[in-house]
Amino acid sequence: MDIQRPELARKNKRQRLLGKIATGVIIAGITSFFFLHKPGPIAVDQDLLFTAEVKRGVMEQKLRGTGELQPIDARWISARSAGRVERIHTLAGAAVSPDTLIVDLSNPELVQKKQNAELELNTVKANFRMAKARLDSNLLQSESALRRTESEFKQAELAAKIDKQLFDRGLEAKQNTLRSQLQYKQLQSQLSLEKRRYQIAKESLKAELNAERNRVAQAKAHFELLASQVEGLQVKAGVAGLLQKQDLKEGQRVVVGQSLAQVVNPKNLKAVVRVPENQAKQLTLGQPALVDVRNGKVTGKVTRIDPNVEAGTVAVDIAFTQPLPEGARPNSSIEATVQVERFDNVLHVTRPAFSKAQSKARLFRLSNDGEFAEQVDVRFGRTSINTIEIVEGLIPGDIIISSDVTEWAQQDRIRLN
Repeated sequence: MDIQRPELARKNKRQRLLGKIATGVIIAGITSFFFLHKPGPIAVDQDLLFTAEVKRGVMEQKLRGTGELQPIDARWISARSAGRVERIHTLAGAAVSPDTLIVDLSNPELVQKKQNAELELNTVKANFRMAKARLDSNLLQSESALRRTESEFKQAELAAKIDKQLFDRGLEAKQNTLRSQLQYKQLQSQLSLEKRRYQIAKESLKAELNAERNRVAQAKAHFELLASQVEGLQVKAGVAGLLQKQDLKEGQRVVVGQSLAQVVNPKNLKAVVRVPENQAKQLTLGQPALVDVRNGKVTGKVTRIDPNVEAGTVAVDIAFTQPLPEGARPNSSIEATVQVERFDNVLHVTRPAFSKAQSKARLFRLSNDGEFAEQVDVRFGRTSINTIEIVEGLIPGDIIISSDVTEWAQQDRIRLN
């Protein structure tokens, strides 16, 4: 049988009530801490940051591009004849003269065609000589007949005159006079005919000889073409310089017009660099440039800006205004800086990370004692490779954090340790 104990029940009820009150106080305290407590600025190791001082003075607007040295004088050697690579005599990188043999090609069919063309040329020349001899003989025969007729005509002409004179004096019969007059007229007609025959023979000789000469010229041209193609089986440099490219292999077949090698003048080079498309619009011809060729820096000027865009970049040619250092070679990598414009009395600073021209950003500016840095609104203007113009938000002497501050972008203020 249970015994009722009222005092124990009241005690337990009081303890439960006290527990609930204590829990409520703890929860209220925690809530008040999160709502009312304002944490201090986070601490950042200053040794991990880069800083820059805002200055007023000269600012040079520059663009940077990378590229390579390229030859100005480059000659591609193409195949004058089809054939198979028989032997390679000179490899890329060698100095060559005009008569330097680079590669031998073989083409037996072409050689046979040349020999046939030579035989054909000799045959046509022989036919020309025979035709000329025949035509000359015919012309001589025609000329001989003409001269003989001329002689007979003159004799008949003289006889006719004499007979007429004798007839007029009554010393010659009329019949003889008429006979001599008739012979004179006949020979006169025959002489005219022989002259026409001789003229036709001359014109015929000229026409036939011209035709034979054309056959000879045609055969000669065909032979010379094949001879040139056979000669082209020995590929030579043609000019003095440096053999830049030659990627042939023995046994490889080449076709007419195929590029076989490239010869360049290693002393006449230009710089070809690529700059971002959005910066290329600031370039103009004649702007000064400084080119780092890895073993020295050489001045130059912009001579060409490619109107086409490739992979978001534009090609720019730079001509050198001073000699290149020894060891500069085609296709070696370079880096160029082009001076776009120079500005005086400009407020500028070393470019912070991710800063862009004509934009706004928030930067951390150091306090006077250098213990804190707080964010300020800044508006940028023109930009260069390493510097950017400050339009508003900073004054000369201000020191900013130029390294990436994305990690603390939500903080208005940081402490520097």
